[in-house]
Amino acid sequence: MSYPRYIIENRKKLRGKVLDLGCGDKKLPKSIGMDYNDTLKLDIQHNLLKFPYPIKSESFNHIFLNSVIEHIDRYDYCDLFKELKRILKKKGSIHIHVPYFRHASGLANLEHITYLGHGSLNNITDLYIKSEFRVIGDSYKILRILKTPVEAFLNFFPGATHGLFSRIIPVYAMHYEIRKKPFKNAIKGIVSYQLSHPPHKFKNI
Repeated sequence: MSYPRYIIENRKKLRGKVLDLGCGDKKLPKSIGMDYNDTLKLDIQHNLLKFPYPIKSESFNHIFLNSVIEHIDRYDYCDLFKELKRILKKKGSIHIHVPYFRHASGLANLEHITYLGHGSLNNITDLYIKSEFRVIGDSYKILRILKTPVEAFLNFFPGATHGLFSRIIPVYAMHYEIRKKPFKNAIKGIVSYQLSHPPHKFKNI
């Protein structure tokens, strides 16, 4: 899977060990590639939904997923992100690139299970993900010929872009960046979530 140019440029700015998860036949430069394909020569050959991964805890500073999570059922996200947290170093980051749900590249592919747009990761209600990670980037990506300043405009008004502008301007992808929270902040997140979401009480029938 070839990477968009902006991700390759972002990779050059990052320091530390990088894992390209679901890399396919073209992994990100200067990274460790992991995928499940017997026909390819990979650094790590493993099913992305079989946990735990054959990777030591806190091994990577950054994890990239290029056109991967749209192939995964959202009900599997909790287990996936738990494993990503385990292998990420303290304050490590995850970079996710997915086709925008309105773009033809997203809708036409019958292998896509989940469709994502603005706020999708923020709207994941699972306790573990919300308490353990912080979304620090959620941006639209458009074709390079229209890139500047149109892309900046779209990201300055993300809600309006999601509801209106993306129907006119061809947004082709979303890029998310999330960061692993320090342990103390994660515990606070779990406690606050539990206090604000008490267990449901069901009446006897």
